Amino acid sequence: MTPCKILRHRGVEGVTIAELLVYSVLYLLLLATVTSYLIFGVKVSRRNEGAQKTQQSAMVVINQLDSELANSRRGSVVVGAAPTHIIFPSFEDASDDWAVDKFGKPFWQKWVAIVFHSPEKRLVRKVEYLSTPTTALGAAPPLASFTGVEKTIAQNVEVFEVQLLEGGWVVEVALRTIEKRGSGGSEDSEFPLTSRTRVRNGW
Repeated sequence: MTPCKILRHRGVEGVTIAELLVYSVLYLLLLATVTSYLIFGVKVSRRNEGAQKTQQSAMVVINQLDSELANSRRGSVVVGAAPTHIIFPSFEDASDDWAVDKFGKPFWQKWVAIVFHSPEKRLVRKVEYLSTPTTALGAAPPLASFTGVEKTIAQNVEVFEVQLLEGGWVVEVALRTIEKRGSGGSEDSEFPLTSRTRVRNGW
């Protein structure tokens, strides 16, 4: 029995069915490879964007806290536990304006509390305004007395620690945030930040 042969006429170009199948398989393999690289690139980009946002948020919190603590009052900064928090006075009103008396003493406007909710891994800010601005502060109010709405200022917080040093003139804050990148934890990104702020006001 004579085997069947596929012949091509001279001068006529074309491909066989077998060649077409090979080309199709190679094309699909190439398409799958390119698609997988694109998906991987999108995932990496999203992870890096999330990590960058987490780090920027932590830096904003530290910078703002540094500024407020520097303008607070020695002897009126209180650090507490369960939950970890810090309470301090501020002379800025709701419009971020401030005033001083004829001796240059600021009129204190409010008390600020920064609270770490450990189970939720978030840092919140609470504000309690004084009924009347005063240059003579009393004792700091307890955390339970803050009745205002709390505002979340940082998320994915693993550590928030505060210490008073040098007789209360220096406040040390340690903040560590983490960006989760999987269930195993091997690809998580941690951002530890530490600051030391000297309180300017002693009256």
